[in-house]
Amino acid sequence: MGEFEKLLDDYTTDEDLGLSQVEKGETQKSAGLIDGHVHSRGSFDGMEKPSKLVKMAKASGVKYMAITDHNTTSAIAEYFMERGCDPNDVYAEIDGVKVIAGTEITCKLGVPNVKGNDMKLHLLVYGAKMQGSPLARLLQIKAANDFAFDFGMPIHCLKKMGLITNPQQEKEWKNKLKAFIIDERKARPGVNEMTREMTMRFLDQQGMNISKSHRELCEMLSDYNTVARLNLKVEDVIECAHASGGICVLAHPYVNLVRTIQPNREKAIRILLNMGLDGFEMMCNSSDSACNDMIRTIASKYKGGKTGKKSKKIIYTGGSDFHNTLNSKIGYIQYKDPISCASFRGFIEAIERLKAERTLEDTSLKPNSERIERIIKHYIDENELCITGSVSTETMEAMKAFKKERKAANNKLGMGKAQVKKGRKKQRTKMKEKGQVYYGEPKGKNKSGYTM
Repeated sequence: MGEFEKLLDDYTTDEDLGLSQVEKGETQKSAGLIDGHVHSRGSFDGMEKPSKLVKMAKASGVKYMAITDHNTTSAIAEYFMERGCDPNDVYAEIDGVKVIAGTEITCKLGVPNVKGNDMKLHLLVYGAKMQGSPLARLLQIKAANDFAFDFGMPIHCLKKMGLITNPQQEKEWKNKLKAFIIDERKARPGVNEMTREMTMRFLDQQGMNISKSHRELCEMLSDYNTVARLNLKVEDVIECAHASGGICVLAHPYVNLVRTIQPNREKAIRILLNMGLDGFEMMCNSSDSACNDMIRTIASKYKGGKTGKKSKKIIYTGGSDFHNTLNSKIGYIQYKDPISCASFRGFIEAIERLKAERTLEDTSLKPNSERIERIIKHYIDENELCITGSVSTETMEAMKAFKKERKAANNKLGMGKAQVKKGRKKQRTKMKEKGQVYYGEPKGKNKSGYTM
């Protein structure tokens, strides 16, 4: 049994965490492995095709693997269809591996981090329908913004050169840009955006020799509108995910929560649970026993749903956060600690239950609720504002009305303006007492400014 498995055993019980002990004498090899957090080329920073990931998972003895690309399900949906599987299914069994449809979504929570801004969180969504669903539509909007934000500069240059005049040409150049990024990452791991230097190098590789004239590039970019990043709100993501038949889990909790003070961490967990969060990724490369203890304590007392009346079983998962073979191995934490199916039977049961329900339900697309349609419309309008810098007066008024509605709901969850302001003041006071700097580098502590 590995270090992380022992850590889980030390502080969890079957009843509290939904984790099951490996039966006496049963080996992890016979139990099989699971990985709930794997990235393919569909992610900006992933390097492998889904088909290659399945081969790697099978070789490692992984029985369940979730492909969770950043803010998209396009790669896994295409792979399902290539293999003759339904893209709206919970998982597809391919070559002995149950490949779970998933995504890792970046979003914001209205609880302050160390800089006083809204916390950035990563939510893992499993089993949601990938085509025509509310989540699929939300991710299409996010993908359009991400593409404009990440590749807007070279695409603008190509349009100025007359090389992009229709959607098909844009798609072809988009694929060339993705291939370029993959090659760049092989040479320089960690590349995550297209800089001016990279744009010049890309155009040069395409035979345009733009790198010989930096002035020419500057002239082409003189009328380029810098794109703003579209930020999704946690509550909207959870609502769309549930409406699409999925479950939501907080990825690498320690990484997300360490950026704020202890009282705000506890507050964030309670708020997330009241928003409908289904679980937490307890075994990952950035696990922390104190953080996991805190989650277990709060979750064990949680009485499910916004009504607070019905008990809710919290789901716990484990994942390698695989991006490439340089930084991880599918089914393992830090190359050595196996993520055993036997330790996460609660998660497997939830996935199998979703699968059974999806098989029995009417698969035809049903009309979405008025609330869901308003969420989608709001992000369509907000994305237009991010990309173009302006929207009509009517659209702006509709956006303000939606935000006002959301604010009223958040007040009840402890995220009102006065409550957040009070939290930020308390945060500054706590940091001052510990000799830490609120804005800037902490004194004598880790970079985040906190020890758990």
